[in-house]
Amino acid sequence: AVVCTGAEWQFKGWPFGSARECVREVLGVCFFWEDEGPPKDAVKMGARCVGMGRGKSQSQVAAFLEFWKRVDEFLMKKKPGLMY
Repeated sequence: AVVCTGAEWQFKGWPFGSARECVREVLGVCFFWEDEGPPKDAVKMGARCVGMGRGKSQSQVAAFLEFWKRVDEFLMKKKPGLMY
């Protein structure tokens, strides 16, 4: 998995044709503050966006759990040989 902000420069030099292709192949995840909404560039490239509330530690724990849930789902779907 790669944690990103949605900026194209973050994927410069990666062995994929585009940032969109990269986040599909390696599971791109973008964390954002719920009061700001997900970054448009991250949504556009197809990153999985996970929101967190400011000053709400329970929402940050929920975001942590959501991240690992998405990693597990990605591995089961795209890379089943890597599952434990």
